Amino acid sequence: CGLPLIGSAVGGIPALVTSGVNGLLVPPSDPQALASAINALAADPALRARMGEASRAAVLRQFTWEGIARQPAAIFKDVVVQRRR
Repeated sequence: CGLPLIGSAVGGIPALVTSGVNGLLVPPSDPQALASAINALAADPALRARMGEASRAAVLRQFTWEGIARQPAAIFKDVVVQRRR
């Protein structure tokens, strides 16, 4: 959607959000850090636009239909290789 992201630095989120590039990562369970991140983006339209464009570009680069279609095939291939061992 071309929007910047704000997320907690847990699980798989850091793999999707590069803090300062396409969004902001905050520590988990830190409402003050979350509020600061929201305020930073709310106060800076140019930052929102830059991060939003970077976010959209990352999604278009990483989540193509071809790439998504290859993921199950790679998993099946790994399973077959492991079973042959």
